[in-house]
This record gives sequence, structure tokens and C-alpha cells, in this order.
Amino acid sequence: MLKRSGGAATAIRAAAAITPGPGDDRAGGSIDAVIMPGTTLHLSLDSLLRDFSGVALVTDGEGRVLGWSPTAAPLASALRRGAHSAGLRALVTRTLVEGPRCETLKIGHQSIFDIALAPLVGDGVLIIGHDASFEHNLRQALADSRERYKDFVEASSDFAWETDADGAFVFVSPRGAFGYAAANLVGRDPTGFLRTDRAAPSPLPFHARAPAEMVEVWMTDADGAPTCLETSTLPRFDRDGRWLGARGICRDVTEARARDAALARAHRRERLVAGLVNTIREEPDPEKLLSRAAAATLGALAASACVIHRVGADGGLTRGARAGRPDKQWDKHVGDALRAIGDPQGAIEIDQGDLDHGKSRLLVAPARYRQSVIGAVAVARRAAWSDDDRTLLAAVAGHLGIAIEQIANHEALKALSRTDDLTGLHNRRAFIEEVGRRLAHARRTGRRSALLFIDLDNFKAVNDVHGHRRGDEALKRWAETLSRRTRTGDVTARLGGDEFAVWLEETDAEGAVTKARELCAAGTILAKFSGAPDRPLSVSIGVAVSDPAAGEALEALVTRADAAMYAAKRSGKAAFAMAPPANASGTGSDR
Repeated sequence: MLKRSGGAATAIRAAAAITPGPGDDRAGGSIDAVIMPGTTLHLSLDSLLRDFSGVALVTDGEGRVLGWSPTAAPLASALRRGAHSAGLRALVTRTLVEGPRCETLKIGHQSIFDIALAPLVGDGVLIIGHDASFEHNLRQALADSRERYKDFVEASSDFAWETDADGAFVFVSPRGAFGYAAANLVGRDPTGFLRTDRAAPSPLPFHARAPAEMVEVWMTDADGAPTCLETSTLPRFDRDGRWLGARGICRDVTEARARDAALARAHRRERLVAGLVNTIREEPDPEKLLSRAAAATLGALAASACVIHRVGADGGLTRGARAGRPDKQWDKHVGDALRAIGDPQGAIEIDQGDLDHGKSRLLVAPARYRQSVIGAVAVARRAAWSDDDRTLLAAVAGHLGIAIEQIANHEALKALSRTDDLTGLHNRRAFIEEVGRRLAHARRTGRRSALLFIDLDNFKAVNDVHGHRRGDEALKRWAETLSRRTRTGDVTARLGGDEFAVWLEETDAEGAVTKARELCAAGTILAKFSGAPDRPLSVSIGVAVSDPAAGEALEALVTRADAAMYAAKRSGKAAFAMAPPANASGTGSDR
């Protein structure tokens, strides 16, 4: 790399100090160098290349090196190898055309030469100079060090500062600080910028007599807003120990402290919501769950009333639970609020001039599940609601949405757990639970009842020949028949597969036989579903009468009815059989 440099003047002065030769010509070992327009210096080439302590080279007009001094050997070698030869040729050409010049020539990454070039009379160029690598590299290292230190300071802080013995700023880094230009801070005492509504550290870091790290100071910025500065400082003393001021760096941590404050508020909300969630989780009874949730919300928000609403299938609101004393117009206002809310996570305070004569403020948040409004939570109090209150109620509503959905699912599952999904009759579990209650009631009243166990004959042939869909149609048809031919107080069920049962409330043996005979006759409607003529679809029924005086357990009653049903099948099917009384033997049947 070739650059102009005033340092090459040293090389010219060194060349001029060489004693001129006795007028030798070029072949005799002398050269004439034009060191400035109109001035030619006659030099002994041999003395120059042998004795010159600096760098000396002679090139031809094409830039090829013809001779060099010992100290120029590395440079000559690099140039002869072709390194930087293109730049040297261009430099030689310019020298021959424009005259003497001074340049800086860089070889590789570390070698730098300050050189002077003078055209020779006739042809060629004389190059003299010295190796300036050390000076250049030292200057560059100092510049790099200053730049590195500056970068480190800027990267580690928003601004650097220095105060004097009077405590005033004497230096502030060029970018300025907390909204002020550096020039507007120099000469002013930092005390004048302190916030009066915040406690200041003592001593103030800008007046520190001892090192300190990361001390927070609240200042007022140029717009009058609070600014939190995190300051690290070092005091300055003279040789006699007198305090001269301090130096330090500052970082603006206002946003970080705002985030910390917001995080603290969020943690408070989380604690309150966690308490509410625990309240919900710890209550096993779904009917009491919302009541406890309403009470917990009432306390968390210091409200005078809280109501949790559920949205019905028709879109109307019903009160799921309440705590406190809600106003008479409450439901209307909550309905209006739900229609006004657009933000799925929002909570709004509605205009309630008519609510409790304007003495309470109503805050409503929708309870959603999968973006559908399934309820709402509303709270009222006389004090104004804050943004934190709104956020908290929205969080509560989010959890209540899940709880309300769980309650709805529980209710649906409870219904499903008691219902046979194909026929709509009670399933085995619901039937056993219900008959157990009926049996206990019968013992108290002393009235007899009867249990019918029903099994479809040759049902497997229906599925084998016509398929399961046809079999399902037969089961549903029989279920409809049972529902039509039993009383409101009776209990019908599909126990599983093709087994059914009927509990005949307050029925004696004669009534049970009549009903069994009736159902056997009704079973003829199933003939059209038969799998084959020799395997007709019909019903077999086992009848067991419950005598409260016998104290028979439900399991024993079921066993007697089941055994009677199998007896009917053994007798030829399409019939019923009467089970022997409890604690007796014998079997009755009727075809």
C-alpha cells in the first residue's frame, strides 16, 4: 500500500547530507537525482548503496529494482518477488512524470516505510527513506487502545461523568445524560436533578469519598419524568489526600425498574389467583365450587358483592353462585356488559347510575372457554377499580371459565354415566343405584315391589345374519316398547348387550306376573328382526318379588331374578319364570 507521508522528508534530508561524488557518470557509479524542479543532486551510487544507514533503492523506469542498500534488503526482496510491484511501478511512473514525491509504503501487515522518490537524470528513480514500522504500529496501537477503551466505556454504560471538588459536573460523555446535552450538564451540581419524591443514597455517588458500585439514584430527566440511574463511582484525591471530585459511569435502568414493579404486581396477582385456584381445586362438590370461588374473589378484590353467572343453552344468564348482597338490577347490567365486551381477556366497568343508587361500581369480566362466553364474574364496591383490579378479575374469569366448563362436563358426564347411549334407558350402574334406593324405601314402607330380568332370545343370530346395525335397531325398538308399557314410577334399564331390567314399584306377585305376561306378548314385535325362521327373536323374563319383611339384599334379589330368567330360557324361550320367594325353594314358569 502506498500513501503520501510527511515522514519521508527525513529520507530526503538524509540523502542530501551525503557528500557528492567527483562527477562520476552513471556507469562509473554515480547518479544525478532531481530532488526538486531545477535542482539536481549528484550522488555516488556505490557509497549510497553501501554506507547509507537508511533505506536506499534504485529502480529503472519500469519500476524494477536495480540496486539497494543493506537495510533495504527486505524491501527489495519483497519488490523483486513481485509483492507490491504494481503499486511501485505506478509510483515510479508518477515520479518520472510529476517529479519528486514523498510516500508511505506498506509491505505486508506490519512493515511500513516512509520514502522519498526522486527521478534520475536519464532514466530510473532513486528511493530513499527509513523503516517507520515501529512508529506507525505504536501510533496505531495507541489509537486502537483509545478506541477500545472508548467502546468499553460506551458499552458498559449510558454515559460517563466527572465532578470537581465543588461537586459539580466537569465532564459528561458527549451523548449527554437523562435527556440533557453534555454542555447543559457541565458546571451544574447533580443534586439539583434529584427526585424529591424518592429517597436519595447517602453519600450521593457523584460526591463519593469511597468507591461504590451499582448505586441507584432517581433523577428528573429533561422532560420532568423520573429516571433511575445505576451508578458506579471512584473518588479522586491529590497527593495530600484532598478530595478532588469523583468519576464514574451510569446506566439508565428506568425501564428495568418499571418491569420489576410490573413483575411484582404480577406476582401479587398470581398469588391471589393461585389462592382462588386452590380454593376451586380443594372443593370436590361442583355445586359448592362456584360458591367458594365467589367468596374467594370477593375477599381478594375487597368487593361488597360477587356473582358468578353461567350462560345457558338459550344464551341467557343464570346465577351459578354469589357472595355478598348483589343489587336487584345486577343481572341486567351484567348482561349489558357481556354484550359490550369485545376483548376476550378484558374486564369493564359499566355505567351503573341506577345500580344501588350509584353508590357501587360494577366490574364485569367474561368467563370464556375456547373463545366462547360460557359465563361471567361480576364484582361491586364503592371504591374505584384500578387497572390491576381489572387484570386480576380477568385472570379470575379465565380460571372460572375452565371451572364452569368442568362443571358442565361433570353434569353431562353424570347424565351419560347413568344413561345407555343407544337406547336412552338407564344403564346398569344407574339402575342398580336407583333400585337400591327404592329397595331401602320399600323396607321402610313395608310395600312389595318386583324385579324383571329380560333377555332377548336368539339375538346373536340377528347380528350374524343382518349385521350389528340391524341388531341395534332391534334393541332400540324393544327399549321403546319397555318405556311405553311401564309406569312413570317404574325404572327401566339396559344392563348390557341384549339384557334389560324393569323395577316395578309397589307391585305384588300377581301384578308382576301380569306385567311379565304382557311383555312376553309384546316381544312378538321383534320377530321381524329375527336372523332365521327357526331362531325367532323373542324375550325371556325372570320375575323376582321383593318382600321387605324378608330383609333380602339387593344382590340376592338380582340373583333370584337372573336365575328365573335362565329358567325361562331352558323351558323353551319366549316365556317368563317366577323366582321362588326369598329363603324358599322351587321355581314357577308360564309359557
